[in-house]
Amino acid sequence: SLYIKDILSGQTISAFHFAVQNNTVKGKITTAARMGEDSMNIDEQFEDFLAGLGVEMERPEDRQLNSDAIPEVSIFQASRDHYGVFYRLDIVERRPELRVMVPVDKGNVKMDIFLVRLSSRTPLNGCFNELALYEGSAAYEHGRDANLQHMLYAVAEMMKQLFWSGDLQYMSFPPEIEVYPLLVQDEIQTRHH
Repeated sequence: SLYIKDILSGQTISAFHFAVQNNTVKGKITTAARMGEDSMNIDEQFEDFLAGLGVEMERPEDRQLNSDAIPEVSIFQASRDHYGVFYRLDIVERRPELRVMVPVDKGNVKMDIFLVRLSSRTPLNGCFNELALYEGSAAYEHGRDANLQHMLYAVAEMMKQLFWSGDLQYMSFPPEIEVYPLLVQDEIQTRHH
């Protein structure tokens, strides 16, 4: 679970701003605040962005879902089928990941965030690994990034379908995916009251 807290007041606040259009981020992201470092992981990127807005993120120590790996490909999407829902698609450590941001009517953030990964039983995990290791012709290498994005889109569509066929209230989903709640308003309110 992630909690977002204003540095000056110490109060939990909402700090999410999403563009309606899809955006693609590839490779390493660096900012002036971290010029001395070679790279930042996903969480550091988000934390750095929020720090520029005067917001500090707190993370409980009991859950270790965060990876220090830099995504090979990152894509942001607004959902076509679910009003107000946004997705972040990543290839992290040669595996596809999907973050689903769902609007809710409670809590300060008014957003629940879930991490969706393919389960180990799904053969597609190995496919991304094999593609990363493969060294093809010059023509293949020239289109590698675009091809990875297209594959990520396709796999993410399957992951979205499996996610929405599950039951969010009971956190019950098809066995082809693993779903981890990263930010859930009920959990936050229970901990703060």
